Amino acid sequence: MISEKWLKIYIIAGLVLAMILTRGSHFGSSYLLPDASIAIFFLGGLLLRRSLAVASLLMLGFVIDIWAINFQNVPAYCFTPAYVGLLPTYGAVWLSGMWLARSALPFAGKAFFTTALASALLAFVISNAFFYGFSGHFTSMSLGDFTHAVAQYLPSYAGFTMLYLGFAWLGRLLWKSHKQNEQALNH
Repeated sequence: MISEKWLKIYIIAGLVLAMILTRGSHFGSSYLLPDASIAIFFLGGLLLRRSLAVASLLMLGFVIDIWAINFQNVPAYCFTPAYVGLLPTYGAVWLSGMWLARSALPFAGKAFFTTALASALLAFVISNAFFYGFSGHFTSMSLGDFTHAVAQYLPSYAGFTMLYLGFAWLGRLLWKSHKQNEQALNH
């Protein structure tokens, strides 16, 4: 039987590993997994809820981004003053997870997926609003034109987030079933 302490360590390790494996590409490629950051911060808020954990994941994301720009030839297109917009973006997602954690059944399908989708949509709006307003790339583009241009990315952005969270939800379901079987065997 795994103690609560070890379970938290496994959760943290899983979130860190997921960020390391996916942070290199927003939408994935033939050799890169799509970015799981929104799912990671949502799960962090739901399962960890500590400010030290969110700060550590923010720092890890920053370090990975700097490394990718400097050593993997990832374009620095997004690394502008708008980058600071990731703080409220990930903060909103983390708080959504924390809010869901306070419910009686945070992994109940409808509540979990509705909150997760709302959180992903909110993250999309916040991050793109910062990028439009502070990146310096869109000085001659109207907000309407920008919104139309980035709307094409919403299905992938939300879709990959929901896919990762679906796997996490299934993992939680399997874990709960395993724990119930283990308890039944011990009685």
